[in-house]
Amino acid sequence: MSSPWKIEVYRNWDEVDSPDFLESWNTLIDAAPEAHVFYHPAVLKAWTDTYRKLQNINPLYCLARCSDMRVFLPLILWRRNWKNAFTRVIVPAGYSDYDYHDPIFTGKLTPHLMESFWSLIEKEIFGRDGLKYDRINVSGIRYPGKNDVWIVEDEVCPYVDLASYPDYEKFYLSLKKSMRYDVEKKIRRLKVCGEITYRKYGKDNVQAAREALPLFLDAHQQRWPNAYKAPGLHDAIIANGIQAGVIHFSELAVDSKVINWVYGFVFKNKYYYYMPASFYGKEYVKNSPGKAHISYLLEDCFNHGITLFDFLRGSESYKYEWDSKTANVYSYTRNSNRLHARFINGLLNNKSALNAIINRS
Repeated sequence: MSSPWKIEVYRNWDEVDSPDFLESWNTLIDAAPEAHVFYHPAVLKAWTDTYRKLQNINPLYCLARCSDMRVFLPLILWRRNWKNAFTRVIVPAGYSDYDYHDPIFTGKLTPHLMESFWSLIEKEIFGRDGLKYDRINVSGIRYPGKNDVWIVEDEVCPYVDLASYPDYEKFYLSLKKSMRYDVEKKIRRLKVCGEITYRKYGKDNVQAAREALPLFLDAHQQRWPNAYKAPGLHDAIIANGIQAGVIHFSELAVDSKVINWVYGFVFKNKYYYYMPASFYGKEYVKNSPGKAHISYLLEDCFNHGITLFDFLRGSESYKYEWDSKTANVYSYTRNSNRLHARFINGLLNNKSALNAIINRS
């Protein structure tokens, strides 16, 4: 019996950069009710345009059709360097800077549809003899297939269902009394230092946002010194994303001095809490400006019809203080059975042997 699916795979950057492809991509994501922001063209192209200068990556952009349903899954074939034994890995586009990598569906998702689509990808992409790869690592999937290859990742994604409340006041009153007291105490202490200002950057001040970005990234680096940031990536996301209306870059200031930033996304009535950072001067450190900032963000979300506040991946305790629910994410990992791949993957699994080869070279 023939498959109901038809699939096209785009394998070079000229194809996916063409105006016709970009127009189809924008049309598709606009028509997809559950699309996440990380596959929005403005956001994903910022990532691919950046990493094409840094890594040897090529697209495996899959566009599938089944009746009136269209599905888009942008994958990448990544040829890694000598330090990683020149492995060829299939990963989602956006790996590992973005949190979600679910395919974009233009219709209603059902478990049967998801199982059918992932079976198609396994057969037509992962199972093709002509596609030479050593490993597949598709992570950050909220709607997985049904076979045993899919596993639940350790990280969960806390979120707040704002649609359950008519307004911010009702939501705020639903929080634990101790939490409300703590938020109010933090805000009172900040007000002792000066006037609090909440500001977000929009289409009319893109340049100001780009000028603020280095200060934010420096504060983030001080807090998380080992977090890799590809050169130019976040400037490209900010520049492209604000113009496209999907970036929500905000700051909290006391007497015009910025003490906290949150760099997030907003798309299809969902807010994505992506990267926070604080300026921890001694007069602010005890006042937890991040907690105050989240309260302003949540109120802003209610004022603009946002129905879900997504804290994204990570189980940090502060996320649960906001009465968060959680969602799981899944990953699909598979090693090639080709002789070359078995040898390479064996080396990667035996770091001491790999290091000995590297040191001799």
